[in-house]
Amino acid sequence: MDTNPLNSRQINLKTRRKTLPIAIVTILYANVSQGAAVNWVPNSDGFWDVVTNWSSDPNLPGISDDVLIDVGGATTRTITHRSGTDTIKSLNSQEAFVKSFGTLNINETSSFANAYTQTNGSLGGTGDVSIAGTATLTGGTMTGVATTSANGATVINGSFSLSNGRTLALNGDTEWNAGSPSINNTATLINSAGSTFTTGINGTIFGNGTFQNNGTFVKNASTGTTTINPELQNNGLLDVQSGTVNLAKDFTNQGVVNIEQGATLTVSATNFVNGVDGVLQGEGILDPVFSNDLINSGTIYPGSDGIGSLTVAGDFMQTASGLLSMEIGGTDTLLDILNITGDATFGGTLKVESFGSFVPEVGDIFTLITFDGLGSGVFASLEASAFTGLGFETVYNADNVQLKVISAAPVPVPAAMWLFMSGMFSVLFVRKRR
Repeated sequence: MDTNPLNSRQINLKTRRKTLPIAIVTILYANVSQGAAVNWVPNSDGFWDVVTNWSSDPNLPGISDDVLIDVGGATTRTITHRSGTDTIKSLNSQEAFVKSFGTLNINETSSFANAYTQTNGSLGGTGDVSIAGTATLTGGTMTGVATTSANGATVINGSFSLSNGRTLALNGDTEWNAGSPSINNTATLINSAGSTFTTGINGTIFGNGTFQNNGTFVKNASTGTTTINPELQNNGLLDVQSGTVNLAKDFTNQGVVNIEQGATLTVSATNFVNGVDGVLQGEGILDPVFSNDLINSGTIYPGSDGIGSLTVAGDFMQTASGLLSMEIGGTDTLLDILNITGDATFGGTLKVESFGSFVPEVGDIFTLITFDGLGSGVFASLEASAFTGLGFETVYNADNVQLKVISAAPVPVPAAMWLFMSGMFSVLFVRKRR
């Protein structure tokens, strides 16, 4: 046995040197991972950057803290984040919250149970955020790979932006009343199914991100132009009631596009396609400005609710899956018309239906399509099952396509009349034999 006390002391020193760093790391890790619950203290409005407003005083909430803002009582308080860069673990705010200047990063699932207003600054982090009250967005940005779900009403009144992978899901109705919002980089704005996004301003949504319309987008109340620079993915209803909606990126419609009389949808990019599941309808103008070519692989209904005239301000081509559905209520103006200002290439199906229980007669001619350029191709099929017993011919002229009634099935003799005539014939035959 080594009885030298010097050797024992050396062994103890080595042991202490090994265990001390481990202990320090363990303490630091515990402080970071466990975090703390930090509460808003005063029963009043206030600012985030005032340390005495927090139970963590003399420190502001930090990266590992779960922050609760809940004053209680009948009066709603307003908490404002106005400066600095703060990163927290999560936030549950039962009070009204204002994000002005500075940066607030939230890294785990959080919620604003009351109103949320953003006038400037940045809301970021990797945590998904939900807003139950009204979201008023007049400036600033939401950034980072996370989703903000606005579950109440949303009002856009300024140059608010999304960037760097952020998704803003509008799960309630939205009004864009002023300013020029932007959807940048890989950010996405989603107008959710069942929600309505309404604007009446002549303005622009800037950016190169994605605007996904799964609900209803309404342009109304102005005769000017609303431009959408991000890619519009329409799986819902794009309803252009007045003025012009201009799409700056390629557009393949997989939802419903309705263009009211006097309104215009323009696509100032390379491709304007009505996809297989898409519907184009209304009495306005479809204008493929850049390509001068509208390709229909889905369904087109001139007139949105009844008889109407729809105009394609350019060339038109219908593919094999395309369907052009027209209603006929008379031979003059009481019928659907597709006006094409350029060349026309036909294919797919032409379908005709009766409007107002109209029944045409043999010899009637209906001009359904007009075009100013060259015409080529033919419809692969004609669907006219609504007119039982009538035969139609599709006539391709130099500047229009007409439908002509060429035959009608014999009118069937009623059964009672047939039996009566048969009886009379039998009587006459018997008398003759006698």
